Amino acid sequence: MKIKTLLAFTAFTFSISAVSANDELRGCYSIKSGTGGSSAIPLNPMNSDSIEGSFEQMGQYEIHLIKAKSTNKPKAALKMDGPFKGEIIGQNEYGITFLNHVLGSSDKAGLIFTSNDVAIPLGFPDKKGQIPISETMNPVKGTGKFKYLDSANSNIQVNGVINMVTGKNQFDGMAGTLCFK
Repeated sequence: MKIKTLLAFTAFTFSISAVSANDELRGCYSIKSGTGGSSAIPLNPMNSDSIEGSFEQMGQYEIHLIKAKSTNKPKAALKMDGPFKGEIIGQNEYGITFLNHVLGSSDKAGLIFTSNDVAIPLGFPDKKGQIPISETMNPVKGTGKFKYLDSANSNIQVNGVINMVTGKNQFDGMAGTLCFK
């Protein structure tokens, strides 16, 4: 019985290693489209109706990419999706907010870390507390299938609406490039 268990474990471990090695991304991809949504994390979980002072958000994203130098008709080459976490690291007197993010993958095969992202308000809050924003995310490091991330040639541009009352945020416009060495 012990030998069967050891053989099964060895086969399972080998298959995970083989899949991980094959899934590592290489080359440059243009972001064709994408969406995302998040909720602010209350400072005091016992008072979850208040997002006042919240500096973290959690949500889900989906990005569709095409190979940047494709000679054929562009086809969706890759879909990235999964959970993400954002953290506000600062804000200036003009309302520009600086953040860091972690993008997970739904297959749990890697993470992308961003740093010093810049969110610029494109107006003032409406009656519902919604503010249009444009955010530039700066990917700096990848793990797992994203480990060859080329930070010098990667960026993600996100447009959407944040809600200062409910803490619910929606992002519908995405563009940019993700490159892997």
